[in-house]
Amino acid sequence: MGKIKLLDCTLRDGGYINNWNFGRKNIKNICSSLAEARIDVVEVGFLTNKAHSEEDALYCSCEEIAQTANIDKNKTEIAAMIAIGETEMDPISLPKADKAVLDIVRITFHHTRQEIEKAVAYAGCLMQKGYKVCMQPVGTTIYKDRELLELIEIVNKLKPYAFYLVDTLGTLYKKELLRFIYLIDNNLERSIKLGFHSHNNLQMSFSNAQLILEYSSAREFLIDCSLFGMGRGAGNLCTELIAQYMNSEGIAAYNMMPIVAAIDNYINPIHLTKTWGYSAQYYIAAIHNCHPNYASYLMNKQTLNMNQIDLILKNIASEDKHIFKRDVIEHAYFRFQNRDIDDVESINRLSEELVGSGKDVLVLASGKTILDYKERIRAFAGTGHVIVITINGSYADYPGDYMFLSNQKRMYDIDYEEYGGKIIMTSNLPKVNSECIYVDYDKLADYEYEEADNAGLMLLRLLERVGVARVYIAGFDGFDQSVNRNYYDKDLINNVLPDVVEMKNASIRSQLKKIMEKLDVIFLTPSKYLIEEMS
Repeated sequence: MGKIKLLDCTLRDGGYINNWNFGRKNIKNICSSLAEARIDVVEVGFLTNKAHSEEDALYCSCEEIAQTANIDKNKTEIAAMIAIGETEMDPISLPKADKAVLDIVRITFHHTRQEIEKAVAYAGCLMQKGYKVCMQPVGTTIYKDRELLELIEIVNKLKPYAFYLVDTLGTLYKKELLRFIYLIDNNLERSIKLGFHSHNNLQMSFSNAQLILEYSSAREFLIDCSLFGMGRGAGNLCTELIAQYMNSEGIAAYNMMPIVAAIDNYINPIHLTKTWGYSAQYYIAAIHNCHPNYASYLMNKQTLNMNQIDLILKNIASEDKHIFKRDVIEHAYFRFQNRDIDDVESINRLSEELVGSGKDVLVLASGKTILDYKERIRAFAGTGHVIVITINGSYADYPGDYMFLSNQKRMYDIDYEEYGGKIIMTSNLPKVNSECIYVDYDKLADYEYEEADNAGLMLLRLLERVGVARVYIAGFDGFDQSVNRNYYDKDLINNVLPDVVEMKNASIRSQLKKIMEKLDVIFLTPSKYLIEEMS
């Protein structure tokens, strides 16, 4: 086996988790820790024209890198990435290579003629300036053999520092990995290093890295890794695992304690609030050869079970699976949810029962405040002049007169025989019995917004449709960064990614403001949706 080098990409790939906001001090400390560990290459972040602060692992010049990357160049090399299509920096603006600052520039590009041609042009410019260049085709595994050989032929003429096999979708098992390695190794010019970048959707990153270490070749290899596997979705190969394994096999002599200390001091605090790693959703994305962000999108909806996520991903067109396209998954999700029906009869019935009763309407959502303010809610509901409607469940402390259901995932946890009230269901759900009141899902969703089908908002729109003038609401708390604070019952907790929380709150807040222009909504409990924008 030729020489194996480890390239740590925590500050670059891990930055998708925290928007690259590691903090300047932490960036310096992570870099110095990895250098002290004698990791061969440290990738300090992206070269980009994207607006950023000095606290981010994003750079628009070598000067910025020099101010942040505190690395002993006798122990390791510095790399940065240009990602074509992500507000990338044009390398023409970089100075000639300075060994004291930046050694390696990695270029990622998608499987299009335009991006391949741009990548080749960028690489040529950088190599003329004296930089080592890594060519990294995003989603290498989606290339057909002929296409990959054509790309290798282009790379051989270019003669960059390295060419990468990038398992973007995290789908490679042993046999398929070896097939790609054989194909590339036997056709790539011998002086060009072969790199491997993996994602851990199928928990194969570590075993696949071991397989590469066992592969018989005189070629030099680069293996990408990150501290604690930090990276979006299922994450990456763990630096600490592969470094220790290489030590145990006598392949390298990395200093492990600086790595462990860096994880403890700088990565674990991030992991407490922003999660990554293997999950059932990312597994499903991998088996359908879909970009993991599709799974993240559906997971954050909190309305689908695993079977339904599987069905949606399975039916995405093959040409759209490999690159995340928000419009594609949004269309697939709402197409799956929407079943148009004529609900005039249901609307008339609800109008007669709710408006005709002359009673107040109290909506109970599943936020934790329905426990904190139990006595206030009970006192209000117990007057005898209130109709109680619960959302996506029957709450033990509040039996409710009606239950509003719009959530595919939650509907299967309900004992309908035990529940004594009436059931209102949106048309994306199968009827649970012949007595349920069926209403049109499409008329209650607002596709202008990210959170188009939030159950609380859909119910408020329904109440407006049936002619209710005033609604009292409790437990409509808004999302918290700590998932344990989001629901009155721990069994309802969903794994919402922390960076999505504020997006959800902002979207729901905007829609609520719009709804309240027509419907008088009175909150009985505190809510994150009630901030100054509501005034």
